[in-house]
Amino acid sequence: MEKKYIPLLITFIVTLTIIMFFMIIGITYYLNPGDSMFADETVLIFIPFIPGPLITDLLIILVAPIVVFIVIFYSLAPYWAKLLIGIHKLLSKLGGNPKYGVIKMGKKATGRMLFFRAMVVSFFTFSLAVFLVEILEILGITDGFLLYSSGIQIFDTVVQVYVACLFLGIITILVFLPVWHLEDSGLTSYQVSTGEEDERSPVDIQGVHAPLAGALTGYAGFATILSWITFIIMVYPTISISDVSLLFLILFILLPFIVAGFFSIPIYLYEKKLPSLLSRLESYWDYDHIKPPEFEKVES
Repeated sequence: MEKKYIPLLITFIVTLTIIMFFMIIGITYYLNPGDSMFADETVLIFIPFIPGPLITDLLIILVAPIVVFIVIFYSLAPYWAKLLIGIHKLLSKLGGNPKYGVIKMGKKATGRMLFFRAMVVSFFTFSLAVFLVEILEILGITDGFLLYSSGIQIFDTVVQVYVACLFLGIITILVFLPVWHLEDSGLTSYQVSTGEEDERSPVDIQGVHAPLAGALTGYAGFATILSWITFIIMVYPTISISDVSLLFLILFILLPFIVAGFFSIPIYLYEKKLPSLLSRLESYWDYDHIKPPEFEKVES
């Protein structure tokens, strides 16, 4: 295995271990109904539309991102890219009329970059999962984390958010893959003022992926921190340092890092198929190759 995939492998092993833990709990429940440490609806509330018992459900959820990658993203990748390019052109007309070109990108990826991508999509998924749990609480379908009186209630919420992450991950990975595709393609928009010499119009050079990638990354970070703060404020007054509930609080904070392994396989497949993806994409557009300004060579 290439060195760059080691961080992804580690996160995948951690996530798989946690999934196996829930599978064991599921087996225990079905063999001894009523003896589970928490009610089975805590887990099943998010996946009642998938046939089969809990074990089958978790297996389907684990395999689903792979199917999504092959069937939905890989087969339609150029069209996803054209959709994002069209959105960029539409929004750019509000501030000017940029031109487009392709900057030649290197072929190597670092393990740090792949790990960062896994973490961003994981944080994004986690924040949406917390939001979903609270929506279900407002609708009266399940208990949220507005009020707590026991450690089991806290653990129930951690389980709910975790399983919601597994379900939502099928959708969120499909949001990020087209953005990464555009980023790795090197497609760039640039705009230089052609007006009057004294016109105040800055040079604008950025990857076509940048606005959406920035919005997704910013939301993921901000919403995750807000979720942590809210959970701590609600839970901390009800627990003590020696209480096992403190471990559940720590587990909640670590969830985005634990869930990151869920996206390791799609990212691995994406990296393996990237040359083919870029080749197909280039056949769908006629943008010229451009060379970015070498700012480091500009004399002050």
